Amino acid sequence: MWVTHCQLCQLSQEYNYGPWVESNPRHRAQPPRAARQCPYPSRCWSHGYAGRPRRVSSLLPFFDLQAGVRFDPEPDTRGHLVVGVQGLAPYMFHVDGALFLSDRGDLTARLEGEYDQRITQRLIVQPRLEVELAAQDIPESGIGAGITKIEAGLRLRYEIQREFAPYVGIEYEAALGETADIARAAGEDPDGLKVLVGLRAWF
Repeated sequence: MWVTHCQLCQLSQEYNYGPWVESNPRHRAQPPRAARQCPYPSRCWSHGYAGRPRRVSSLLPFFDLQAGVRFDPEPDTRGHLVVGVQGLAPYMFHVDGALFLSDRGDLTARLEGEYDQRITQRLIVQPRLEVELAAQDIPESGIGAGITKIEAGLRLRYEIQREFAPYVGIEYEAALGETADIARAAGEDPDGLKVLVGLRAWF
């Protein structure tokens, strides 16, 4: 089942095998070249252990194992196998990590962390940080080896229901290292601010 949205959507069935869909299009006036390699819709199968006493291998409770595929139609058609973990770390930090292996042998990774701070029962402010990495240069995508991009931002959402919450936010995005050098050589700005407006929905 797919959910149409403005900025971010995550659909999951906790505690059971089921569909997990994520889309996160990026919008900014002049994004760095690497920033355009945003996660396109991917379909994964997740098994949740949140709230259960059992473990999988050395994984802690409150984490999901995820595996699936990702397809990037631009700038050149590329498919990826995806393996990741998502869950709740100590002190209520939400963390998400994923490895992407493309059909051309390129290995990349994404790490995300966020924290929900309640202002009221329905109004929540969420600082978040995202880091992207690459194991090798990917010239076709304007990506250099190492830490390729960092995003730091703040989102404010209003939970009409816990499963349905519109939000606004602001994020600073910057290409780093060789990726920033590639962007500058192409005449592009390697960093910038963006304003977000979207809807978070799950069930």
